[in-house]
Amino acid sequence: MSTHNKTFQKVTKVGGYDKMPTAWIPGKKPSDILTWGKHLLFVFSNDTLRVHLGLFEGIIINERKKVNRTLFLEFNKGEISGYVVRARKLDKDPKELYDWRMDILSDHFDPSFVQSLLKTMPGKTIDDVLMDLFLNELEAKIINKTFSVYQQEFSADGSEVAMKILPRSKRKIFFSEHSQKLYT
Repeated sequence: MSTHNKTFQKVTKVGGYDKMPTAWIPGKKPSDILTWGKHLLFVFSNDTLRVHLGLFEGIIINERKKVNRTLFLEFNKGEISGYVVRARKLDKDPKELYDWRMDILSDHFDPSFVQSLLKTMPGKTIDDVLMDLFLNELEAKIINKTFSVYQQEFSADGSEVAMKILPRSKRKIFFSEHSQKLYT
């Protein structure tokens, strides 16, 4: 996902308890903000700030929690605060590092490409492969939506929630068959 044709403000202050050096960011203006799975990417002219959202981590815009922020970016008009996130400076263009065809939330998601990848992994079941490929790369919104059905009998739309244990990894997953999109 991208924020094409948006104008961004310059970053006035960066901080938080994350160990990543941030002195390179203040005074720069993002040229784009992208997402890939659970990565939020602030693209600057020569570098990119990658903020990884783990399972229970999050980003809040123009609000704060009562706990210390892992990373924050302040602008003249607003701020972005990350809580229990992992930040890293990327020295390459995100287009060189990420394959947008594998990001199920991307406009460039390519089910045929993903299916061709599956064929290179004999002996694995489709559910395990998909979990391996996507579990750690789903956008935080989807994770939050997924947890809305975790150990629930019904999802928000009233459909029944199913639970399955994946055969190889033994991961327990909860899902609403009604909400699933079938790629064939």
